Amino acid sequence: KQIIPLSKDEFELLEQNILRDGIREPLAVWKGTILDGHNRYEIAKRHKLPFSTEEIEIKNLSEARVWMIKNQLGKRNLSVFAKVELALELQEIIAKQARRNQTRGVSLKLDEGIDTGSVLAEIASCSRATFFKVKKCLPLLSNAEKEELRKGELSINAAFNRASVREHERKIKSVPFPKGKWRILYAD
Repeated sequence: KQIIPLSKDEFELLEQNILRDGIREPLAVWKGTILDGHNRYEIAKRHKLPFSTEEIEIKNLSEARVWMIKNQLGKRNLSVFAKVELALELQEIIAKQARRNQTRGVSLKLDEGIDTGSVLAEIASCSRATFFKVKKCLPLLSNAEKEELRKGELSINAAFNRASVREHERKIKSVPFPKGKWRILYAD
């Protein structure tokens, strides 16, 4: 999944600032791949502006992904929902880390183990409960609802409640009606 893109207004504001002040920060790259500065790069190319790059020391693609997401979380004014979306991108990487630690016998004590949900909630700067509400309702939301959540126009609790109702309705519809003869009793 891609890092959450700037809105049209945010991109236009960045472009205006760059045209006025130039590109002040170097683009962060790893082995020829831009990790941070995609929008600045696009604007620089469009307007033929000079820019510099800074090579980031990272061992592999997984570390590059973690670096990108943590960098975005640290510099952008994102809603809690958007932060959880980004943190969820790290779920598999952190789960693999936890499995590796278990295999190596690193986390024999419960308090030394990695609780993936808690780690991701911490990365997203939210409570574990909020993290799990977003995670549970995310696949049940429409794109329009996700966009409202990213903009802060819809609360996580309201989205979670909507998704829970939809899930409940789906389960009810999937229960088959029993076959056979039925008697109707009337109480008069």
